[in-house]
Amino acid sequence: DQAQFTVPARGDTAIDLGHPDLNRAFLHDTGPALRSSTVLLAEPGTRATFLSLRFLAAGLRAGERVLFLSTREDRDAIRRICQREPVLRDVCLAADGKFAPDFRVVYLHPEFIAPGKFTWDLIRLCQGGHAEGEPQRITRIAFDNIFRLQDRFPLITEQRFLIAAMLDMMRYEGVTPLLVDMVPPGQTRGRTDFDPSTYLVSFDNVVHLFFEPQATGTQPYFKVLKSVGN
Repeated sequence: DQAQFTVPARGDTAIDLGHPDLNRAFLHDTGPALRSSTVLLAEPGTRATFLSLRFLAAGLRAGERVLFLSTREDRDAIRRICQREPVLRDVCLAADGKFAPDFRVVYLHPEFIAPGKFTWDLIRLCQGGHAEGEPQRITRIAFDNIFRLQDRFPLITEQRFLIAAMLDMMRYEGVTPLLVDMVPPGQTRGRTDFDPSTYLVSFDNVVHLFFEPQATGTQPYFKVLKSVGN
């Protein structure tokens, strides 16, 4: 209702996703643009949290105000990751070791919360609410992760609908989201019956991050299942 059916257009050019290999996975400048939604389907053991933080670090370097939502790591754990990684430390942390002013980190504690309240709280965060001083709107968000939200928020019984509503509402707010979900290992080799169709109809861009066995061990790969620019 607030948007009055005015939907901000997506950008025309690909944005920096923060990680060179992830950028190169999208051929011929077909990567995510501003205000397009992306889901990273990460197998266990892959560094999805690090990739999410690099996505936000790229936004900080571009002068954006960003938000990291986590259901898996609290603020102290995220700060430690940023301290350990030079590519994150220089932009995500201030000189005193605290998070940079334009980098908001919110850990979502397990809670009995209705789906509507859950969605509204997220949109309020995107609008700059629940923070000290004047509200400053968020332009880029990473949500790590959305795997079985009902385990932490028992009142959420229709997660697919909740995610679809969140994506639409964030688009109205002009936010560029990256969401992480966990998927079973080995699906690239036909060992699981995982079906990515639900992601293909909900997100503009769908990327699978998986391990492939090599003679010397395992190698991580990105596989683009869908890109809105292609």
